[in-house]
Amino acid sequence: MAIKKFDKNTLKRLFFDYILKYYKFRFIIVIILVIATALASVASSLFIENLIDDYISPMLKDSTPIFTPLLKALSVMAIIYMVGVVSNYIYQRMMSRIAQRNIESYS
Repeated sequence: MAIKKFDKNTLKRLFFDYILKYYKFRFIIVIILVIATALASVASSLFIENLIDDYISPMLKDSTPIFTPLLKALSVMAIIYMVGVVSNYIYQRMMSRIAQRNIESYS
């Protein structure tokens, strides 16, 4: 079985003649949601480092720690995770619906 060479024209036709013609708005929303998911993932990774360095380590040295700043930081972290989860769910759902419509149209 011969391996077919990558065809740029097919990709251009698929993207410009099909995706941007019928799903332009959804495609833009999906791109925005993918970026939001990636930013939330990066922010959560960086936030854990700051959480340990700025909140948890100083509290270990105190004899009577105050948990209010830590709780505020954890709630911000929870919001960041929720933004990532919700945007990931929405763009996965939108892409699966687009794929399902394509399969139905070719059946």
